Amino acid sequence: MLLLVDVQQDYLARPGLTPAAGPLLQRMAQLLADCRARGIPVVHVHTRINRDGSNRMAHLRRDGIWWCVEGTPGAESPPEAAPAAGEGVFYKDVFNAFTNSSLHRHIGAVGADVLIIAGLHLHACVRETALAAYQSGYRVWIADDAVGSYDVLHAELSRDYLGSRGMEFLSGAEIAARIGAGEKVEATTVAADAAWIGDHWLTGGGRPWERRNPARWNERLESVAQASDGQIEQAAVAAAQAQGLWRMCVPDERGEYLAAFAQALRARGEALIQAMVTEVGKPIGDAGREVDRAVKLTQVAVADFCIPPRWQECAKDVHARRQPVGVVAAITPFNNPLAISIGKLIPALALGNAAVWKPALPALKTTQLVVEALAEAGLPDGLVTVVLGDGQVAQRLARHSLVDRVSVTASVAAGRQLALACAATLKPIQAELGGNNAVVVMGDADVGRIAEEIARSAFSFAGQRCTAARRILVERGRYRELTEALVAATRALHVGDPGLAATDVGPLISRAQQQAVATAVAAAVNGGARVLCGGGVPSGLEEGCWYEPTLVADSTPDSALFREETFGPVALIHPFDDIDAAVALVNAVPHGLVATLYSDDESAQRQFFAEAEVGLVKLNCAPAGVHADAPFGGWKNSGLGPPEHGHWDEEFYTRVQALYGWSVHAPG
Repeated sequence: MLLLVDVQQDYLARPGLTPAAGPLLQRMAQLLADCRARGIPVVHVHTRINRDGSNRMAHLRRDGIWWCVEGTPGAESPPEAAPAAGEGVFYKDVFNAFTNSSLHRHIGAVGADVLIIAGLHLHACVRETALAAYQSGYRVWIADDAVGSYDVLHAELSRDYLGSRGMEFLSGAEIAARIGAGEKVEATTVAADAAWIGDHWLTGGGRPWERRNPARWNERLESVAQASDGQIEQAAVAAAQAQGLWRMCVPDERGEYLAAFAQALRARGEALIQAMVTEVGKPIGDAGREVDRAVKLTQVAVADFCIPPRWQECAKDVHARRQPVGVVAAITPFNNPLAISIGKLIPALALGNAAVWKPALPALKTTQLVVEALAEAGLPDGLVTVVLGDGQVAQRLARHSLVDRVSVTASVAAGRQLALACAATLKPIQAELGGNNAVVVMGDADVGRIAEEIARSAFSFAGQRCTAARRILVERGRYRELTEALVAATRALHVGDPGLAATDVGPLISRAQQQAVATAVAAAVNGGARVLCGGGVPSGLEEGCWYEPTLVADSTPDSALFREETFGPVALIHPFDDIDAAVALVNAVPHGLVATLYSDDESAQRQFFAEAEVGLVKLNCAPAGVHADAPFGGWKNSGLGPPEHGHWDEEFYTRVQALYGWSVHAPG
């Protein structure tokens, strides 16, 4: 029997829900369809609060919360998960669904002995319902990709707690296979296989994920089969076996392999550019620069790490050396699908590790071209394996016992979940988690010179860069001048086909992201902000996922637009009175990736460099763009663990070992 717990509008609208309501509902709807197709009984368990509030729990009364009140739209199921004729609906007013004795009787009458539980929230009602079912003697399957929570810390702890007591967390595809609906699920045409191990792709896997062209949303690309637990296991085992041999290679030999990879990557430069243009809507000029950066990152790693082992004498007869950590999971995003991936994979390999790579699902062709280059370079089979999938696959990969460390670039919410998964097994994580970056323009800045630079930093590639300028802070005496210059520079940007060399701003990655950006702007306007330019879908580009470059004024520092990363072509402009106020505004958000100061005043520069709470501080240059040799890592919510790139990669991809007793020649 399938139990859908609290799939109601009020709970789905809860801020911070992870996964987000849209994708979560899609997975719930697919699970529901699979169960119905197989004849599995379905039960809907809803919270129902009396209109007078008499049955509200104490903490809801204390906080003045009125959720799921009978007869209100918020108490209803969304259409995707609405009860069908003949499906039971049972009501509760506390966490545990089994406090309604009618549910026990209904399950007994049906004769179910396995309960599949999906819904909200994993850390509360799902957890308590699962425990009650377990205590009642039922076998419990929890639909891992169809449960959500707004408290990811407690959700992750609940996952570990319930799993340790015999309750199984299964993906929707795994549940479908177990209940006999696997044949129906696999009927979808899938052009891309689920995992690459050795020299071949593994077929099958989990549920397909549909890819679309963000510039022409009705144009469907191939679907991607997501990796199953079995394929993740195969990938991890293959990587661990290959790493045992690879670590014995002398550094010069590793360098030869990786130099050959750089050549193979460069040879595929045009194909990689076209792949990024089509798959993620990256303007062709930006895509070309990303190929150059990926090659440079490879060259830096070879130069820094493919050298004879470096020993440090600590004391008489005591030496220290660095050793590879083993198998690294590299989890990479869609926005820089080539350079970010290379920036993780190649340093890991250069330092003697193997890698299991989970790339972003939209960037399938880019992934395939990198795989081809790895194969052409002749790297040992299994040294880099690939598993395709969404955040649930990333979670399973991070928790795998053969994975020693995890490097991820993602959102704060996804990074927090992965950090918790790593914490459960005491494995280190390196996480780059986005930025809500500030540009500070002092009164002595050359406004005419910097306006175009700031606009491009904010809006190129539709603002889908973690280093994009998002908060433009300007000294009050120059506020009007810079505002007018920025509006003009923003309107001058060319929005359109990412395949054209003249294009500055392409589409967003998806319709969901387009809607999220539009919602953020609308919320800001409702809160009193003004849109100075942009604020909608460009005329003639309705077919894709475009949103106009949008500059917003009068957004207060406590507003969501000021405090949160929009990850779209939206920036705000805000005045300040002096350098003290400017630095306070820079630091007034949870993120801490990049901050830029435009000023030649040495006193302002010293204070800015001393007090800005960010990992990258820039002077008189735009926040976007970083050097391949320089450390890249955020402070606060923008990062966790050591920075990436240059010789700083050694801090994460190796561990220190002390050796006693070698007085003259250290062992190799």
